[in-house]
Amino acid sequence: MANQNSPEPADPYLNRQLIRQTLASWRFLLLMALVPLLWVIFNAPVGFIHVLITGNAGIVIYQCWRLWLDNHYFSELTPKNNQQAGIILAFIWQKEKLQYFSLQQRYEGAIKQLKYALASCAILWLIWVIALLFK
Repeated sequence: MANQNSPEPADPYLNRQLIRQTLASWRFLLLMALVPLLWVIFNAPVGFIHVLITGNAGIVIYQCWRLWLDNHYFSELTPKNNQQAGIILAFIWQKEKLQYFSLQQRYEGAIKQLKYALASCAILWLIWVIALLFK
């Protein structure tokens, strides 16, 4: 049995599958962002709240795209090809630091992105509910 404080799991395939399944929740977040966005498009008066909800929905949609992209990257990444993938990602995104990340650091970054997306969606819904209450 692996040490619970160990940063590397005993089974990298299981770790990859669990991360990918977790990142697949971008679909749920996208659906959650569309509800307030559709309300703004069809029902909200033009003004500050309209802009605020639309902007926050845009942020959540962008974060969903990032989660979708990470999910697809992780379908191809393995411990064996991580270094080569890092060089390619550094070239694509023009960020040199991407080539030096370990696979575990990439997983942690993706989970951090998921947490940002969840927080952004919660803020979006909070703004939307307040807008509905004070309409």
